[in-house]
Amino acid sequence: MTVMKNDLTLFRLYVEEQNEAAFAELVHRHLNMVWGVSRRITRDDDLAKDVAQMVFSDLARKASRRPPSLIMAAWLHRAASLAARKCVRTYVRRGERERKAMYLLFNP
Repeated sequence: MTVMKNDLTLFRLYVEEQNEAAFAELVHRHLNMVWGVSRRITRDDDLAKDVAQMVFSDLARKASRRPPSLIMAAWLHRAASLAARKCVRTYVRRGERERKAMYLLFNP
């Protein structure tokens, strides 16, 4: 019989023991929520996947700097929201620069 560990226990296992299985379980538990938040903001499936990957990469990279009492779902939701908004801003700004460059190119 396997015992379900809570998010805090899994996170501590990952931080203290670099337990990849614990991190994989966290990703498995929260991936749909992170993708869903990202999808609602970006309105693009592929961009939402990229955002989800960025959020979990950020969590893994900065895990040791997170507080031990981190509320995983809340942190991931906020991180996904912020990352998705940043991606949308970047996409819009890139489009504006490209339109301006095309206009200047064809209208000297």
